[in-house]
Amino acid sequence: MTWAMVFSTSISAVVLSIVASLSCCVEKSSSIDETTERSDVSTTDTDIGSENVDMKKMSGDEMFSNGNRAYRSGSMKDAVKWYGAAADGGKHAAAAFMLARIYEDGVDGIGANLKLAAEWYARGSELGDADSSYNLALMYKLELIPVSPEEDTAVWALKYFTLSAEQSNDADTLFLVGTWIGRGLGRDAPDDGAAATYFARAAEQKHPGACYSLGFMYFHGTGVAKDTAQAMTLMRVSAQAGNKQAQAFLSSHMQSFAPIERSAPPIEAANDTDPQEMATPPSTTPPSTTPPTTPPPTTPPP
Repeated sequence: MTWAMVFSTSISAVVLSIVASLSCCVEKSSSIDETTERSDVSTTDTDIGSENVDMKKMSGDEMFSNGNRAYRSGSMKDAVKWYGAAADGGKHAAAAFMLARIYEDGVDGIGANLKLAAEWYARGSELGDADSSYNLALMYKLELIPVSPEEDTAVWALKYFTLSAEQSNDADTLFLVGTWIGRGLGRDAPDDGAAATYFARAAEQKHPGACYSLGFMYFHGTGVAKDTAQAMTLMRVSAQAGNKQAQAFLSSHMQSFAPIERSAPPIEAANDTDPQEMATPPSTTPPSTTPPTTPPPTTPPP
């Protein structure tokens, strides 16, 4: 089996999960929770239509809170104004993300506008929001954002998937980036060493797919120095989490691993990540006219 082949199953799952996530309108999302509201901001005094409102004197959190109130009450046009003010003047990353979701999906009285959605995701990404970066990458991956003929949308997708991974250190996103780099997607050529770096970061969180991929690399000395003992450790973690590829690999290489197996200490099982969806990003349902129950963060991510 070549190193290119080990990615074939992984990348198929990646592409299918990305297509499914957009086609079903399921992406990384945040929602709104009344517990984040500031008690010192009254709904009467902060009516966006009121002449008494001086938005320049309000913090980003206050404007974001008012956007949440408007969203929850179904006043989408007011929500857009408050979120826009919070994102622009208050440099509020969560506000930019919520505004992008509204424009991407279209809600009561606000038509879907992918151009504006992409612009606000880009703004949220600049402000450090990992979910904005991830959703912007998805839009590039599915060619929902036009680029010049000489450009490749995969390059932009990888850029923002990578940025999201760096902003969040999310295991699924790290694994996704490693898979793309290993396959040479969005790049001039594959880079096994760089792929191994991202797999290692995801494997630290016991991501089954990353443990299998990195174990495979250690076994064959691809992108890393050959280390059968380390390969065994990683394969066992992945197999104990239910990863079928790791289980089959261990079964077919028991003779190679036998001396290590007898001396290896027990390994704590990994989490319950679905082994058949090795790079499915976490997601929740998108915003609707009925506000969700938990809000985006009231302060921008670092």
